[in-house]
Amino acid sequence: KAVPPVDLVRSLFDLTAAEAGVARKLAAGKSAEQIADHQGVSINTVRTHIRKIMEKTGCVKQPELVSLLASITLQR
Repeated sequence: KAVPPVDLVRSLFDLTAAEAGVARKLAAGKSAEQIADHQGVSINTVRTHIRKIMEKTGCVKQPELVSLLASITLQR
């Protein structure tokens, strides 16, 4: 799946680098468990990032976030 660049995601939603990385991996179809394994962090760390991303983007559910990020990619 196409995902927006890290810098764009960070600037649009004021995300940290770690949050933007997690957001991009979610948009690419990765699960929280896969992201944690790939980044070498705990699942709780990834879930914390997801919670912060949801707050900053105003999304309520994870599929909504994935759709939002996909729409950014489509509009580029």
